[in-house]
Amino acid sequence: MAKRPAPKPSTQTAFDGTERVVILKGPEAFLRQQYLDTLRHALVKATGLDVDLARHDGTSASLADVLDDCRSPGLLPVHKLVLVEEADRFVNESTRPALEKYAAAPDDRATLVLRAETWRSGRLDKAVQAIGKILECNTLTTDEAAPWAIARARDHHGAALDPQAATLLVDAVGTDLIRLDAELGKLATDAQGPAGKPPRIDLDLVRTHVATTKEPDKAWPLQDAILTGGPAEALGFIHLWLGNAPSDRAVPAMWAVLELCRQLSLAARMAQARTPDAAIARSLNIWPQARASALVNAAKRLGQTRAAALYGKACEADASMKRGTHGRRTLEALCVEIASRLSPRADTR
Repeated sequence: MAKRPAPKPSTQTAFDGTERVVILKGPEAFLRQQYLDTLRHALVKATGLDVDLARHDGTSASLADVLDDCRSPGLLPVHKLVLVEEADRFVNESTRPALEKYAAAPDDRATLVLRAETWRSGRLDKAVQAIGKILECNTLTTDEAAPWAIARARDHHGAALDPQAATLLVDAVGTDLIRLDAELGKLATDAQGPAGKPPRIDLDLVRTHVATTKEPDKAWPLQDAILTGGPAEALGFIHLWLGNAPSDRAVPAMWAVLELCRQLSLAARMAQARTPDAAIARSLNIWPQARASALVNAAKRLGQTRAAALYGKACEADASMKRGTHGRRTLEALCVEIASRLSPRADTR
């Protein structure tokens, strides 16, 4: 008998709100977060209650603390969403029996989510399948990324992405879901359509607005210059990088800056939710360690509101460059502003 292919990830609702234990496993951090957000919305809809998120670091959390969170109703009428990061480190010989027992009779006032990059299947999986869901969060292939982009554009960005445009987008950007989603957000903003219908992202729009960013590797050190070197070092890197090269050489440099600001915004939001530094770095795939530490510390200094505003400015600068507006000058001004704001001595009021 032929093996049934695994279901392709999509942005369609994977939950109905009745799940009480969920396992999210796989290396694709974007899908793990997407499924958690989808679950949260489903719980609100099904229970009619606010959802209170409690995070635990699986490398240090105790079994008692996690299960107490699942079983404690709290003072307000809310549904508890208890998340254990790095759950593969949390589930072991000493905790597995109690977790299997809990999964057999979970508290209806809480949903336990075990989230991990790697996972060893066992009897706990069978117990979870009876009252919850186990979802794979694997890296998408090129063939899977285009349908994912079409569904994501429709369900999250409210836009209709043409199949040919989706294929071109994946060819230009690659299969990294974070990059794809960032481009979809910008395309949806610029797309147009008939009154009363979703804006349409067609082939011409992708050709005009999306530059090839599959191999921007040599420009990534610009992030380190901005994070730790200050405005002068950032400008020095740009001058060396661009030299007398064609203007399109600024594209990978702008992508590196845009990605830095996106990560700062997400890291600031996660830090606000008291996510451990190591978990932030792993979730956002920030490496090496020196860059991860510098970025997370900078995000904490900025705070969620200022980091989001900085990302917004980077998106505006990126759009301006793609319209052909003084690419090098735009890049230099943006890098100076970001590096100045990230300085430990900067006034962040």
